[in-house]
Amino acid sequence: MNMIIHDDGHTNVIASDGLLSDTEMQARSGNKMFKYNSFDFIVTNPPFGSSIKQTEKAYMHQYNLAIKEVDWLNTTASGKVALRDSQSTEVLFLEQCHKFLVEHGYLAVVIPDGILTNSSLQYVRDNIEEMYRIVAVVSMPQTAFSATGAGVKVLFCFCVNTKTSKPKKSATKKHN
Repeated sequence: MNMIIHDDGHTNVIASDGLLSDTEMQARSGNKMFKYNSFDFIVTNPPFGSSIKQTEKAYMHQYNLAIKEVDWLNTTASGKVALRDSQSTEVLFLEQCHKFLVEHGYLAVVIPDGILTNSSLQYVRDNIEEMYRIVAVVSMPQTAFSATGAGVKVLFCFCVNTKTSKPKKSATKKHN
């Protein structure tokens, strides 16, 4: 905040919907620095407690965590990919951070305790394991953010991005 007040000019702080694609953020803000695979560190406290509905925002299709898992027990399923009706903002932000980080980039994020403990969010934990290597999880008391009116139990999660920055090329042999 001090840098903004003193008109630093190099803050790269933008006001935008953090769940938009990088190209949409660039177009709306004029800041070309906000692009996928370009951040070494992200420290964030994403908004939680609300859900994004597919009918409200048309960007849920950009997120793997907005896609319903195929139920292999359902014999009437057509096998088509279906979007969830809604998804919590904190879950979508975990994936968005992954898109912005470079390979081996660091993420420090405040998340609700339920992401790592609720059985219904196993698919989120599975995705976190695919996207990141968890370095540390620090559990905070439920009163940690009570001064702001939040009564949710939170965790500080420190992760390293494990994605490769370039797609792996398949090895092919030349035949004579």
